[in-house]
Amino acid sequence: MTEHGRNPILLARYLALAWLGLIVYGSLHPFSGWRDTGVSPFVFLGAAWPRYWTAFDLLANVAVYLPLGFFMALAFSRLPWRYTAPILAALLCAAISFGLETTQTWLPSRVPSNLDFVCNAIGGLLGAVLALVTGPRIFVRLAALQQRLVAPIPHAEMGLTLLGLWLLVPLSPETLLFGAGDFRHWFDWPGVLPFDAERFVVIEASVAALNALAIGLIVRLLCARLFAACLIAPLFLVLGLTVRTLAAAILIGPGEALAWLTAGARYGLIASALLLCLTIWLPARPRLILILLALAAGTLLVNLAPPNPYSITALATWRQGHFLNFNGLTRVAATLWPFLVLPFLLLAARRPPIMGNSPRSPFMSYYTHHVFICCNQREDSEPCCNVIGGAEAFAYAKDRIGALKKNGRGAIRINKAGCLGRCDSGPVMVVYPEETWYSFIDHDDVEEIIQEHLLNGRIVERLKI
Repeated sequence: MTEHGRNPILLARYLALAWLGLIVYGSLHPFSGWRDTGVSPFVFLGAAWPRYWTAFDLLANVAVYLPLGFFMALAFSRLPWRYTAPILAALLCAAISFGLETTQTWLPSRVPSNLDFVCNAIGGLLGAVLALVTGPRIFVRLAALQQRLVAPIPHAEMGLTLLGLWLLVPLSPETLLFGAGDFRHWFDWPGVLPFDAERFVVIEASVAALNALAIGLIVRLLCARLFAACLIAPLFLVLGLTVRTLAAAILIGPGEALAWLTAGARYGLIASALLLCLTIWLPARPRLILILLALAAGTLLVNLAPPNPYSITALATWRQGHFLNFNGLTRVAATLWPFLVLPFLLLAARRPPIMGNSPRSPFMSYYTHHVFICCNQREDSEPCCNVIGGAEAFAYAKDRIGALKKNGRGAIRINKAGCLGRCDSGPVMVVYPEETWYSFIDHDDVEEIIQEHLLNGRIVERLKI
């Protein structure tokens, strides 16, 4: 693994791509009926003020593009000159909106609007300005938070983004609880199994249990500490249930807020809680295998399930025409989510390349191990090792090696270092002569490196970058 996997800029890039995908889908849904009307795609630019509009429409168009401008500006923050990123982000947001509005010319169900374009551009500009003002502080805090909570696995930022997208799955009240991967509606396939009340309860419970188990274990995969995972995993699932409840109350009616809590859903939640308690303690490899099996089994069952009677009732009472694009967005997110998470799981399962086995250099013979800990402090408030624990780790390691009487010639040397060039993975240290790089979170990690690597010659794989 060449990068630590706890990188705020990389996370911003994933979020920008995900948000862009949602905007494109919402702007061009239902992607059907394409035709050339003979009208110039740019005619909307000179059109008069729309006859029918509301303040909600204006604010919604601004609000949708504000996060895109914010994430893009953060994603480009490494570019030279502090104003390059926000300017580029604002221009890209305007260009994306312009491209989507012109494309709507060929969709009979959509109407391109110059007012929408202006509001979208304003939203992107506001998001970019917000990133310019708050970006440095956000990076420092986010980097510190990631160091404390996020496990050092490959592409952890992708996993965090996918967890955020998963919250769209329970938004659609017509699907089974946590049911993801149902692609039958794309091909108009009927349910394979005929409806039977008892069998439907079993299938509904299994779908809910398997998907909840997979989500809980993915949260555990991304958490640096077991204790944190034991708190965050159930809280995240409760958040999903809250989203489900609010969606039903808003989109169907307050009286239907808990209509999803059927017998099958209850049994599934109980079973998933028990399974999660038993499996969250497992090592990483068995947990990854369980996640893949649970997602595969849940996807298979949701495609075999008979028609959901609650779904039919929900669709009959839901004013879907008012929320047509929103419904399509939630359905496509629920359909694609298991397939989107598969590449992340396969990447997370890859073993990091073996490092630190280089022969000892004769020039390093003065010390058995020479450790350099980055304590660099930047003046521009950008992420740096010193503000997220570099100096404290240096002081701790130096004191511990001194207390163990392992310092000096023929033993171990702990040195401060300036910038080591791996700020996004910080705080970092490098151990010679093995040339092994580590990223650490707290004194427990530093102590583990001391005990395992410096004293016993065993590379600490979980902290290696």
